Amino acid sequence: MRRRFALLLVLILGLSCLGMGRRASKHIVSFHAQTDAQYAGSKRVFEWPAGSGFFYEKSPTIHHRQIRSFAPFDGDDGGWGVVFRLTTGGRNSLQAITQTHSGKLLLAVVQGEPRAVTRIDYHNDDGQIVIWEKLRPEDMEVFEKKFSQFQ
Repeated sequence: MRRRFALLLVLILGLSCLGMGRRASKHIVSFHAQTDAQYAGSKRVFEWPAGSGFFYEKSPTIHHRQIRSFAPFDGDDGGWGVVFRLTTGGRNSLQAITQTHSGKLLLAVVQGEPRAVTRIDYHNDDGQIVIWEKLRPEDMEVFEKKFSQFQ
């Protein structure tokens, strides 16, 4: 009886572990700040592009819940670019990151896929953040469903 119970527990544990793995990103769009290479062994950072030596925090500095609206434009690469207007919380996060990470990089991740990198070179207090390139029409459709547009 004990053997059957133990076997049943092992079987249940094994089946519950089958669903574990890398989850898809829940963020439509997020921005991740560059971090120091000394944290490269940590599970809280990732490298992009692979082998480049540039590491970014896994937890986003700015995420889709801090975005109020957007405005698309023709990107530098022939694709799309977009300007996001941030909420008050997003504006505060952007101000903090521009003050503390001056000269470092900010990575834009759209639908779980790294897209564009921007250098933080000045203090930003206008509450707007830009992705200059590498956006596709599918991304614009998702943005239209989630956010309002502004002119």
